[in-house]
Amino acid sequence: MPEALPRENADRAVRTPVVPINPENFITSITDFMGKMVMTPARMVRENLVEPFRPKDSYPWYHRRFKRVPTIDECYMDDQVCKREASIQYFRDRGTESAVVKLLYQRFNDCVIYEYPDQNEEGGVCNEIRAQYDLAAKNWYIKYGDLGMHHRVEDAFMKQKHRMVWERRHGTVGSGMKVKGEEGWGEVPKKPLKGFFGEPIDEEKLKDRHHKM
Repeated sequence: MPEALPRENADRAVRTPVVPINPENFITSITDFMGKMVMTPARMVRENLVEPFRPKDSYPWYHRRFKRVPTIDECYMDDQVCKREASIQYFRDRGTESAVVKLLYQRFNDCVIYEYPDQNEEGGVCNEIRAQYDLAAKNWYIKYGDLGMHHRVEDAFMKQKHRMVWERRHGTVGSGMKVKGEEGWGEVPKKPLKGFFGEPIDEEKLKDRHHKM
């Protein structure tokens, strides 16, 4: 038989409560331990490597900032590298502006849902957001609309050129087409033809020679 405990030890064993293991506290301890294992190295890297080398006056951008390159209208015809860089930059800008238009639409939609039914009144609280969205969508369509899903940066450049020619001849797009000679109609001046060595070429003589042949 086991020996009996002394009187003092027996009383202490009786008075000492047995604390059961709480599974919630155990899970919380494990979660805190794993969180410290993950967050401590990340915090050390941020405090010792990132923040000391970051300029204090700059905004902490968390997306990659690409250096601007010449646009397609600044590239030479035979400079394929410049044209490729301009194309990548064009589609990157297109994605950014598409995201801006989508964000403005979401803000307007949230405003309509939150302010219903006051959003339809004259001078409603959502009119300013709606005006911002309409302007952004209009500018996006002017630059990227009607180009199709698969297009090149040259197509967008030609679209802008055709729009400038149209507005010079007929005014703002959507105001109608003016007849030649009508007030406000402006003809794009034609550049004189030049030969291989820069000598001027008479168009009338060139046409007569062509008809005789």
